[in-house]
Formats: sequence, structure tokens, C-alpha cells
Amino acid sequence: MICWLALALLSAPPVARGFTLEMTGPGTPYAQVTYEIAPQRGVIVASISKVFTADFGHREEVSVLDEGALKQITAILDALGACQLPDARREAARRAYRLRCGASGGFQVDDPAQQVDPRYAQAISRLRGFIERRVPPIHFRDPLLRPGEFGWLRVEATPTARVYIDGIALEGETPLAAPLPVGARVIELEPAQGGARQRYEVRVEEGRTTSLVIELG
Repeated sequence: MICWLALALLSAPPVARGFTLEMTGPGTPYAQVTYEIAPQRGVIVASISKVFTADFGHREEVSVLDEGALKQITAILDALGACQLPDARREAARRAYRLRCGASGGFQVDDPAQQVDPRYAQAISRLRGFIERRVPPIHFRDPLLRPGEFGWLRVEATPTARVYIDGIALEGETPLAAPLPVGARVIELEPAQGGARQRYEVRVEEGRTTSLVIELG
């Protein structure tokens, strides 16, 4: 009986691994973006989840994949040795990428494009591209707002600046974009390298993009 059980365990197919990539920090209008491929209740689900900065909501899109797709991306990441790469993250850095391979394995890195080892950037690019080709695009909209209640605000500044909307700080620095409720908004720009905030008033129109492009003195 014991020998039969041992043989069954040895011949059983390996448990499918999932992959999760989390991105946080400047360079995006989102507080966090998550790309994931995971076996769930007998099916394989690919998803992209985006959490907006401040309290502007959360969006997610999912697709169901076949087993061959999971094997394909697993082979790609295994060929790179992505799940065995060491962490390359500094405590003071604000930008963070975290790749998780199943229950264990993976890495954290600050800026993959600046790493000496190109496999960090390659693994992140391959996984993102693989999922984005299979998951519907997420439209830039706050799901908590009903149609007709929101518009978009795009902010650019030279030099780069931190952005405050009605006193709420957005994560990251310009250029930034965000969906906002329709109406008057107070925008404050604080130079990233230091300096006094500058205050501007704009009006967000229904279904339209309001752009604020400023050269800070």
C-alpha cells in the first residue's frame, strides 16, 4: 500500500504554478497595478487589476486561459531563471516591482531597466506582455462614478512636480492623469526638487479630458 502511494505521488503531474507581478510607485497614476496568472477552481485565470490613487476606485479585467498558455509562460520565465533571481531593491526607493512565482520564489526590484542583469526587465516585460495580449484593456474610468458623472484630468509640469487635487496628494509625479467627478477642482503643483506649491483652478467636464500644462517658475 505504501509503495503504491509513493509511486502515485511520483507519477502525479506537478501542481500548476501561478505568477503575480505587482508594480507600485511613481511613473503611473495608479497606486498599484497587478498582473496575475493563477489556477482557480479548475481553470486558469489571467487578470489585470489597477488601483487608482487616493480614493478614485479600482478596476479589474479577467480572461480564462487554457493549460497550454500557463505552460508557455512558465517555460518562458523558467528559461530566464526569473523565479531564482535575488532581490535588487533599496529601502529608500519608491518604485517597486515584485514578481511572485507560486507560493515561493520570485524577486523584488526597484528599476529593472537600470539593473546590470537584464533578466529582471525581460521577465517583467514578458509576463506583462503575455497577460496584456489575453486580457481586455482596462478603460481609464472610476467604477464608483456612474456614466455622466466623471471626466478626466491630465497634468504635465516642467520641471516635474507632485500633484495635489483638492488637497489630496496623488502617488508619483507629473505627467499624471486621473478620472475625477465633474465640477471645479483645485490643483496644486509642488516642484519635485523643492519649492512652493502653485495653485490652479480647473473644471472637469463630463466625458472630456481637461489638460493642465504648466512651466513652473
